[in-house]
Amino acid sequence: MSTNSKNPFSPSFGKTPGLYIDRGEVKEDIVRNLEVGDDLFQTTLVSGPRGSGKTALLSEVSSHFKGQKNWVVINLSASENILKAVVVSTYNQISGELKKMADKGLDVKISVFGIEADISRPGMQSEDDVALRMALEHLLQTLKKKKMNLLVIIDEIEDTERLRTFTSLYQIMIRENYPINLLMSGLPQNITRLQNEDGLTFLLRANRIELMPIELSLIKECYEDIFPESDVMATARAAYLTQGYAYAFQLMGYLLWRRDPGSVTAESIDAIIKEYKRNLYRKAYQKIFMELSAKDEEFVVAMARSQDRQVKLSEIYKYMNCTEGYAQTYRRRMMTLGLIRQAKYGYVEFVLPFFKEYIVEEHLAFQALLGEADDTGDLLG
Repeated sequence: MSTNSKNPFSPSFGKTPGLYIDRGEVKEDIVRNLEVGDDLFQTTLVSGPRGSGKTALLSEVSSHFKGQKNWVVINLSASENILKAVVVSTYNQISGELKKMADKGLDVKISVFGIEADISRPGMQSEDDVALRMALEHLLQTLKKKKMNLLVIIDEIEDTERLRTFTSLYQIMIRENYPINLLMSGLPQNITRLQNEDGLTFLLRANRIELMPIELSLIKECYEDIFPESDVMATARAAYLTQGYAYAFQLMGYLLWRRDPGSVTAESIDAIIKEYKRNLYRKAYQKIFMELSAKDEEFVVAMARSQDRQVKLSEIYKYMNCTEGYAQTYRRRMMTLGLIRQAKYGYVEFVLPFFKEYIVEEHLAFQALLGEADDTGDLLG
């Protein structure tokens, strides 16, 4: 294989990678149920930690429906004026007889509020939510007459006023049985925060999908396909070192390809492992750790201090100096955030590869240097 070939892996956040391991049943489940009009999937929330593959999943669903004649698909960011963007984008994507039908109603309804009727032009700058709501309702009525559906996709949501405004209106639209569907992704804490906003608790009944790690066998097969001259044990080890974390899968593949685009060997893994860990720490874990609350941090630090991969819960409670019930709250939070999982009854373990090492090397070791910890030495061994 030529060394001039483009690296097929893309360890970048917020960007759909060129090489994507299809999450099989997850994507197909969303697609199939949206196509048949399952009420539960009409509003779907996808959550997972940074780098878990949320953007890639939404892009796959978007690509599927963009090829369907009876679907209008709109991809948005949470930072823009969502309501206005939905109206303008929907109008711009329809054509022919459908656009003529839409124009008849839009001319009347929008001009009443002093808004330019031709909303396809950049000149439409009004922030009049009432007029925009009427425009959206008319467009949805038009789509419904033609048995078409609107799919709004919003990636990496945050609890903003604009998102709350649109989501509140969306609730009314689905109550009126309009053909609108909403697919959003975000960090678990951001989705939970939005679900518990006053007036938006209907989202608690939405279909929520927690992205699980990719199966290691699928990662191994992918590495073997991309690196055809690889040692089987080496590809198995490379897959294991990702622990199914989507970003780690891309990062590992990227570094291995850069070293040798033809094969994976024990030597090539050894050669890139330090850079692999450094990138995980700097580009993913640093941000993840910073977003934890003080008690969340205390819980994962207690886990990292243990000599064992599978940590006994009673050991964590002892370090936190709290009751089992109190600590269980944070255990559930860490599981929801996708950072830990139950290993066996009474034990938990980290999900992300080298996350324990990150805490030890970047936090506990630093505390030890400051004299704030007295028993970190063995952890670094």
